Amino acid sequence: MKEVLLVEAPDGFVVQGMVVETSSTGVWSEHMGQQCKETFTFLDDDIARFLEEGHARRTTPSAR
Repeated sequence: MKEVLLVEAPDGFVVQGMVVETSSTGVWSEHMGQQCKETFTFLDDDIARFLEEGHARRTTPSAR
């Protein structure tokens, strides 16, 4: 994602940026694509859940 815009909203955050969508046809498709804008809204509850899940992953011993 390029040209990222992060805005704080009353109930969370809005993230917007430009992404390149590639076509899966043809040999040269990895070099071709078109830019489009994507917008994500993260509510305060989402942010709290992300923090809790990240903390749980860091403190739980991984199975090796």
